[in-house]
Amino acid sequence: MSQIKCLIVDDEEIARLRLHKLVSAYADLQVVGEAENGLVALEKIKELNPDLLFLDIQMPGLNGFEVLKKLPRQPVVIFTTAFDQFAIKAFDENAVAYLLKPIEEDKLKRAIEKSKLLLQQTDNALYEKLLQFVEKKDLKQFVSKFGSKVKLIPAEEVCYISAKDKHTFVHLMDGSELIIDNTLTELESMIDDSFLRIHRGYIIRMNYINEVEKAGDSRYLFTMKDQKKSQVQSSTGYAKKIRDGLGI
Repeated sequence: MSQIKCLIVDDEEIARLRLHKLVSAYADLQVVGEAENGLVALEKIKELNPDLLFLDIQMPGLNGFEVLKKLPRQPVVIFTTAFDQFAIKAFDENAVAYLLKPIEEDKLKRAIEKSKLLLQQTDNALYEKLLQFVEKKDLKQFVSKFGSKVKLIPAEEVCYISAKDKHTFVHLMDGSELIIDNTLTELESMIDDSFLRIHRGYIIRMNYINEVEKAGDSRYLFTMKDQKKSQVQSSTGYAKKIRDGLGI
């Protein structure tokens, strides 16, 4: 996965600075912000959407447990506190770890490794659910995974699809492209009649064709309506399918 976004919440500035320094030593972790109390933490979580939360418990305004109760989606949590009487309640809140201050580097390392594993499992589970959702909906949306993020792409934004070097790309109307996991053969059984396969390596969306011209015997050159005015050429093996699909 890509860099893990971390938010540090602690009412003591010295504690925040020390933890920031320790966490920043990990190349795959990025401290995206800090909060000095529970109320600020809620604002920062909403704004920054962190993957991993280093959360103090006793703070003014809202304590750490109260912060979690107000979150619609809970990030992975590592509690950091100077008191040990909250340990059982912390794990009741599904915390990955409960670190006592001053935080020991080896214990922090173990907590971070557990967090990475949990985040990876969450990513994979979400990705599989989204793929199942897409398949059930007859491909009204495409799913692209990049790093720790999963993006849903509405089918109407897709101009054409290509395959190259064992990768499949959806090319969007704005000229951008994203990698998806499906092969073109898999997609053929999932897409509706607005898409047409014209080549081993191309599927186009028919209502996004701008121009068609002959490109030799039984081949056609398609100019698409995306911002790049992309040109895609068919192969002879798909000539009949193209003529039937387009009525030409």
